[in-house]
Amino acid sequence: MRTITIVVLGLGLALSACGKDEPAEPEAVSAPAPMPVPPAPPAPPPPAELSDDDVAVAEDFIEEATTEVTAANYKSKLAEIDQEISADPQ
Repeated sequence: MRTITIVVLGLGLALSACGKDEPAEPEAVSAPAPMPVPPAPPAPPPPAELSDDDVAVAEDFIEEATTEVTAANYKSKLAEIDQEISADPQ
């Protein structure tokens, strides 16, 4: 008896499910649009080519230094140079 009841209930459920409209299929989800690629930064300029004549060396300053710096003012000139170096943000 129990099996008959289960079979009847199963058939009833199956028949009632057939009479219902099937749920609509979910809408297809489209893939998100691809992110735009940012433009490439401009290429850096080529490095400037320097020759040995373009780079200052100690010999370039000897004449000026011997005329401007004396035993009496070397401490003040040294203080000026220290101040210029400390103020130069590199």
